[in-house]
Amino acid sequence: MNASGHDGPPRAAAERSRVVFLGATFQRSAHAESSLFHSMAYYQLAAFLRADPAIDARYEIALETFDDAPFWGEGWGAEDDMRSLGVVLDAAPAVVACSLYVWNVEQVHRFVGALKHVAPELVVVAGGPEVFDRPDFVATFPDFDVAVEGDGEAPLREVLLRLDAG
Repeated sequence: MNASGHDGPPRAAAERSRVVFLGATFQRSAHAESSLFHSMAYYQLAAFLRADPAIDARYEIALETFDDAPFWGEGWGAEDDMRSLGVVLDAAPAVVACSLYVWNVEQVHRFVGALKHVAPELVVVAGGPEVFDRPDFVATFPDFDVAVEGDGEAPLREVLLRLDAG
């Protein structure tokens, strides 16, 4: 067992899997100027995960933002929607994590549905206020593989360690 508590040597940096935080506010023009529609959750989660040697040895943490994008499937043409999918897929993630709020939950779910259609092997984790205390979340939004209630740092770390362990 190595220093991080796992069997075998840590992976080399080139072998790390990628976790992409999907920062998607899908703003309407009225939202663009308001700090209420900008999430710090991605940065907090990324900092927490990067500070953990076991996670840092196995995962590269990235953030893809779509803060200036119109609602998924609204206002853009199909080519633009495909370009957005391409941005995430080009990052070659093993895991995509989304923080869901009242202003983005429907649009992110549609985006994740399209993402899972072209890359079903991706593990998609949902967290944020729209997941909390919603027993119907999984039935309402079936394209998410994991739903995290409450503070996401420790549960997301556990999800990544379990995925790494197989």
